[in-house]
Amino acid sequence: MLVVTIGTALWAVGLVVTLVLHDRLSEHGNGDWVWIMAAGLFLGLVGIRHVRRRRTALRAAQADPAQADGPPNPS
Repeated sequence: MLVVTIGTALWAVGLVVTLVLHDRLSEHGNGDWVWIMAAGLFLGLVGIRHVRRRRTALRAAQADPAQADGPPNPS
C-alpha cells in the first residue's frame, strides 16, 4: 500500500510541475507530458482503490475462513 501511495503522490507532483511548465514544455514539443502525468495519477488512484479492496477482502477471509470458500456446493 505504501509503495502505491508514494508512487501516486509522485505522479501528482509531476502533474503539478508539468502544469506549471506547460508553456515551456509545449515550445519543445513535450506538451503531452501533462496528459502522461494525469494518466499516471489516475492509474495510481485506481491502484490504491484496488489494494484497499484486496486488503479488506483478505482480512475478511482470515476472520471467517468459511467465507473464503464461498457457498457450499449442493452436489
